[in-house]
Amino acid sequence: YTTPMPAKPFLLSLFSLLLLITFVSFFLFVTGFLAGDLLAENNREKFMDFHAINYLYPFFVLAVPNALLCTAIVSTAGWLTKNKMVIYLSGLFIYILYMAVSLYSNSPLFANASPVSAGMMSMMAKLDPFGMAAFFEQTKTWTPLLRNTQLMVLEGNLLFNRIAVLLVSGALLYTTCRFYRFTLGKKEKNRHIEKLEFTAAESIPYKPALAAYTGMAYDLRALWTFTKIDLRSMLKSKPIVLLVILWLFFLGMEIYSDIDAGIRLPQRYATTGLM
Repeated sequence: YTTPMPAKPFLLSLFSLLLLITFVSFFLFVTGFLAGDLLAENNREKFMDFHAINYLYPFFVLAVPNALLCTAIVSTAGWLTKNKMVIYLSGLFIYILYMAVSLYSNSPLFANASPVSAGMMSMMAKLDPFGMAAFFEQTKTWTPLLRNTQLMVLEGNLLFNRIAVLLVSGALLYTTCRFYRFTLGKKEKNRHIEKLEFTAAESIPYKPALAAYTGMAYDLRALWTFTKIDLRSMLKSKPIVLLVILWLFFLGMEIYSDIDAGIRLPQRYATTGLM
């Protein structure tokens, strides 16, 4: 006998554990940076003074909301569909979403990034789910001295972006708790098998048929048969189709970014990537 557990505490406990693992994984990077800075204690003429806030503040402003959003997306996809392939596709969707937003906003993290207008940068700073566009918008005019001494300010588009990410993550968790059901899997429908009346068939004498099991023609026909079976099973798979659509979307974004960096409209020459 076991004590029944509602869906909400069950899901929140699992989500808390997944989120904790994600936070620890992210914090290992911060710990590595901290250790590297502490090892340079005897060379302060080259490196600046050590301040733990320089590492912890970006972790809580950027990494924590991003980890919360990614964990919420993957958990929602897995718990509502109960499909391993959908969980993989959700992770791929996060990756392609990051690449698409970075290409569309011409993130400096990518090579050959071209400048964008202030209006476009402001819009992407609000819509970027990972906050990188808002970070670059705020720091693009900083001098090297400010970048080495000043922390980013949680205001404007950056504050709006971080609050929006938290709200979206909360909405995903609420939707999961609202529609999740404890089920062991898909229930097979009762199939009504019709009773067929069999009649005695006329007996046919057995005659062995000769078949060719060797030769180039046989090998080619066997190869073509196996190829058709594999292609049919692969192309009819919904996860494979979704996977191809996601990669085509990413490819389209990259092609659009390459075209947009050249001269298409002469009157907008000053906004192209050739300036």
